[in-house]
Amino acid sequence: MNLKNNWGNTVIVKHQDHLYSKYSHLKQGTITVKKGEKVNAGTIIGYVGNSGRSPYPHLHFQVQRTPWVGSKNPLSSHSPFHLLFRKGARTSFIRNTQNRSKGI
Repeated sequence: MNLKNNWGNTVIVKHQDHLYSKYSHLKQGTITVKKGEKVNAGTIIGYVGNSGRSPYPHLHFQVQRTPWVGSKNPLSSHSPFHLLFRKGARTSFIRNTQNRSKGI
């Protein structure tokens, strides 16, 4: 476990201005994309690992406002970014994500 580099191997994807997704704790040597490279849905960007401060393999995924590690989540109710989702879409997104993760 690396206590100095908390998030380990990380990829941050820009979706639009002020909307980014972060994928952390990726396995060493498996990141397939380079800074500035365009990625599409379904593109493999790396594989689950336990780099950084992670005692076991898992993927840390988060949506955030800026490209920097430690950025705030734009989907919280304290942020105007929750308005990006039409009414009910956020709940549907969370439900679908949970259903998909059960099959992993």
